[in-house]
Amino acid sequence: MNVNGDDERGRVVSDVDDGVLVLRLDSPRTLNALSSGMLTDLARAIRDASDTPEIRGLVVTGTGDRAFSSGDDLRETRAFVERHGIEALSALFDSVTEAVLASSIPCVAAINGLAVGGAAELTLCFDRRIGSPQAAYRFPESAMGFTISNASSVLLPALVGRSETLDLVLSGREVDAQDCSRIGLLDEVVAANALLLRCRQLIHTWTPDGNTAHLHLPLIRPALSTVQAAFRAERDAAQRAWQSGSMESQMRRFQR
Repeated sequence: MNVNGDDERGRVVSDVDDGVLVLRLDSPRTLNALSSGMLTDLARAIRDASDTPEIRGLVVTGTGDRAFSSGDDLRETRAFVERHGIEALSALFDSVTEAVLASSIPCVAAINGLAVGGAAELTLCFDRRIGSPQAAYRFPESAMGFTISNASSVLLPALVGRSETLDLVLSGREVDAQDCSRIGLLDEVVAANALLLRCRQLIHTWTPDGNTAHLHLPLIRPALSTVQAAFRAERDAAQRAWQSGSMESQMRRFQR
């Protein structure tokens, strides 16, 4: 088992089991909120996995059964944006999506609880999203004065349709596992104690000896050119939201 990051700002814990790399978002005190360091480590681990011959595929999940991830670590985000700019924050989130789409191995998201905001959005590019009965999605950015990221402006409609996307983003409502499965956010729902096992089984089914998964993945996944165009549009929207003051005022609430 390898650990990247620290307990204070969260970490990404990695473990290889039967040829499958499991990356676990680990910051249980903040419901696995994503710090800049965790995003950097996650993207790097996904990229590195493609260059490791013994790894057939990877799974990303969260610690515990309450949350996959509660999204941005808002206590850190304001300081990061003031130091590096809003575009740098967007680029951190987008780097995870780029790493998944460029990966030569299957990437599966194991949604073990609530997935919120940027954390929910970074799962949209994965080759499969499998959830436990405790899984739920929420996209609260609009009501909070933030904007969506991770090319979700194109990836979410591709999964659930334009009408459902508008409702999910503008209402910010929470969608439980059953409804996630119904509308296409989750591909499967399995018992919590079988979640990682099912992910590993799927990866092994997809990657028998002598397979050509590495050739089919770039043919079937969303085109990087389309995703990168969405990144640019979303970063522009994020910049305007930051300049308006709506994002900063919300971040201040979490620093009191």
